[in-house]
Order: sequence, then structure tokens, then C-alpha cells
Amino acid sequence: MPHNRFYQRILAATMALSLGLGATTAGAIDGTAGSTPVPVESCAIHPATPLRAATANMGATPVVAATELATIVASPIATPGASPIASPMAEMSPTPDAIPVEDDLTAAVSSILTCMSENNVDVLTQITSPDFRGTWLGVGIPLEDEEFASVLPMMPRLPYALVEMTRIDSDGPTANITVVYTVGKQVMTADWVLGRADAGGTQVWRVQASAARPTEIPTSAPTLDVVIQDGSFRFTPDRAAGTELVLNVTNSGQNVHEILILRTPSTMTVAEIVASPTGVPEGTTFIAQATVPPGESGTIVLSGLRPGTYTVVDLLQDASGMPNATSGMFSTFKVTE
Repeated sequence: MPHNRFYQRILAATMALSLGLGATTAGAIDGTAGSTPVPVESCAIHPATPLRAATANMGATPVVAATELATIVASPIATPGASPIASPMAEMSPTPDAIPVEDDLTAAVSSILTCMSENNVDVLTQITSPDFRGTWLGVGIPLEDEEFASVLPMMPRLPYALVEMTRIDSDGPTANITVVYTVGKQVMTADWVLGRADAGGTQVWRVQASAARPTEIPTSAPTLDVVIQDGSFRFTPDRAAGTELVLNVTNSGQNVHEILILRTPSTMTVAEIVASPTGVPEGTTFIAQATVPPGESGTIVLSGLRPGTYTVVDLLQDASGMPNATSGMFSTFKVTE
């Protein structure tokens, strides 16, 4: 079944981009206060601010500075634009009249997230690296253009929005940033490594690598404790008031489980959710998702919730190959004003 293959991919991921926390281990599940997202930009190639040649020692031996990706990912990633440009004549630096790098990167990141919301293969192949795509979609390996174009249409279209960038470290050709963003109603944080690259003759910021990181949990938000067992979810309590909510999730079962949260029509059945190719049927609203290994715990933070009933299901496969939801792993919780 397509949705089963989709959810099994999530387990292999190392960073929570595709479905929020679904791509992280429970120990890395995180959240932050629900800030207002930055207005959505269009999905388009965003030209990077031009660089200019600065004065350099003509007789100096050219040195190529290595991009220190080891602090962000397990190993350095070789991607066009990943390393500063080496030249015996000059090094590159921003033009004096260029827009601030913060504004330049904010526009680029907003565009990338918008393209992720639209599953726009054509643009994403130019502004994301194979390594980033594989991490985002949870396949565990880099996705080259052709593979990416085959996999992406099978994924649900989820709304991504930039909240803020809390750290920007740029030397001109490369940038290391910390991005706070929402996926559905789930607030996420990740470290991104970007480098300047050529996209059809236009210099752009391409995201090369990413890694999930813990983020601040709002102390003022109500909390629900969620215990996952092999066969059930237990919420204590099962309702909360307000637009923000913290879920403290513990998997006390013997198997890996998923907590997929949707806002569904009152008439929709679990069978209809299970039958959906992506697990997010038409007419439903994606709220959040996490995969939690046995014996692990983590926190999901939700923001921008509306009053109503929220459906929770586990669509990962059991030993017989059927979604866990078919054997009772579904529940609800309520949000009040």
C-alpha cells in the first residue's frame, strides 16, 4: 500500500523536515513557542545578492577554505557552491550596496520552504542538494534529480512556513543558519548549511545539509501526556484550552510507533484515513507527526490550534504488514477556547 511505503521511509530519516518530528528519534523531538510565521513567499528562483572581487595579495598562494560541515552533519558534503571560491586574484565579498545578508537569506529560505509546501520538483532540484532532499523526505540516502522527481509526487503536500532565523553565520559564499519553521501546526528547528550555486545562469542560495536541533518549549502552554502502547494511545488529560499545546510523548510498547495528528471531518472514519495513499486524505488538515522508538520519550509543540477535535493515528505497519491503526491505534483529543 502506498501510504505504508511512505511512512516506512520516515523511519530512516535523520532530520525532521518532511513530516515534522516524524523523521527524528524520540530523543530529538523538539518544539518551540508558536511565533507568527513570516508571510509566505512565492516558490521561485531567488537570486542571491551579487558578490564582488576584493583586493588580494597578487603573489599569495591561493587557499581554499574548507566548509566545516562536520559540526552539522556526520561528514562533509560536496555540493556545488559548498566551499568558498578560490582565486589567485581575489576573494569574494558582498558588494557595499547589497541588501543585508540576513534579508537575502530570509528571502531564500522563505522561497525554499514555499517550494517544499508545493512539492515543486522543478525549482527544488535547483535550490536543494541531493543530500538535503534525502534527509527531508526520509529515504536515508541522497536523492539525485531523477530519483527526487519520482519520489516527491508520492508525498503529501504539507504547509511549511518560516517563523524566524535565530542564527546566521555567513562568510559570503556559504552560510550556516538556524531556522525555526512550522510544518502544519508543529513548530520545528533545524540547522541548515547553504552555499551559493548556479541555477541556469543565476546565482542562488542552495540548501546543502540540515540537522534537527532542540528548541525552546513554551512554559505557558498546557500539556498533555501521551503514552503509546502496542495497540493504543492514552492521553492524560484528553483536552486543553488555547492555541498552543505541548504533547509529552512516551512509547512504552515494544515496537516503533507513530503519532500522526490530523484535523478531520466528523464523518471521516479511520478506514478512510488508512485507505489514503499518503495518510493525509483530502478534506483533512495535517497538524503534526512523530515516530517514536520503543522506550523513548519526546515533546511535540503545536501552535495556532483552533477549537475542535483532533484525530491521532498510527499508520506504521505491524508484523502482518497492516497499519497499526487497523488494530486500534487511533484516538482523539480536544482543544477548547
